[in-house]
Amino acid sequence: MPSPFDDMYDLGEKVKYVEFLESDLSEENYAQYLSLLQECANEGSKVAILKLATIYRYGDEFTDSDDTAALEMLKVAFAKFKYAEVAQEIAEIYWLKNDEDEIEATNWYKVAADLGNGYCCEKLGTRYRYGWGCERSIQNAIRYCELAIIYGHTSAYYELAEIYLDEKEDTKAIKTLLDGATRGNRDCQYRYSTLLHIGELIKEDRSESLMWLNKAADLGHAKAQFILSNKYLQGWDVKKDIYTAFKWLEKSAKNHYQRAQFQLYMSYLCGTGIEKNITLAFAWLLIATRNSSSSDNMHLKQLLNFASHTVAAIMDSDQIERAQLFRDEFTADRSYLYKALK
Repeated sequence: MPSPFDDMYDLGEKVKYVEFLESDLSEENYAQYLSLLQECANEGSKVAILKLATIYRYGDEFTDSDDTAALEMLKVAFAKFKYAEVAQEIAEIYWLKNDEDEIEATNWYKVAADLGNGYCCEKLGTRYRYGWGCERSIQNAIRYCELAIIYGHTSAYYELAEIYLDEKEDTKAIKTLLDGATRGNRDCQYRYSTLLHIGELIKEDRSESLMWLNKAADLGHAKAQFILSNKYLQGWDVKKDIYTAFKWLEKSAKNHYQRAQFQLYMSYLCGTGIEKNITLAFAWLLIATRNSSSSDNMHLKQLLNFASHTVAAIMDSDQIERAQLFRDEFTADRSYLYKALK
């Protein structure tokens, strides 16, 4: 289908029209949308290139997924425009394919990293740390994590701190964790909190530990939220408060932390911090069960399955159906986290 635009329209206007078509796609306008998206990609629109890659990679209502087509399109685009984000997309496709493509993934992460992509600098640092698709090099791992931080990718503080801990460079590790925590990295905040709590490598300070734990929880760290919940439930380092405990437990469960999901089932079943609700209790038990994989220990899987059958036995069919619907809706958009979800 020909483009509705002639040469008098600039690329920005074409991209805006692509976004307009995207807001209400149908069989009637999809061909025009895809054609114009390709035209914008050919003219160098980074947004259009990445949108097109997403369509090829994951498919949509009108197009099947095709990693091969995505790779071909992205490589052509990179050859023309040298966008770091395009190299990143290529690396991610290779990374997700299979072990045979580890070297290709690493090479493309390096291309993007050397173009100043902070995310790929951190990824490359991790790959050098473990020798994934490259020769293991702690020196390069540190170098690229430091570059990631310089480029503003603050999650690299945690990776860098873990490297220092592995290498027994405790002083550098603690400084890096504190720097990352201060700059809002929730993983660093949680890790620094645990070290303060038990007095490992640094002097024990329960008050400061609780402060950093709260910060990590506020930023959505699921395990920090779970631990904070248990602190309020048991009255550890804080005044006992079952309602605040439930609040943090629910946040952790909704952040897909399995232990929190199972404990939330118990809270609804027993009415701890919340009114009893057998339907929601069963729903969260089903979610926790779905959030287990073949790598989980057999005892846990048996416990979850036994509990689900026991609870189902005291429910009516309508309650069970509503619980199953809740589970399916909750897990749908994060299906990659739920190993049993097909």
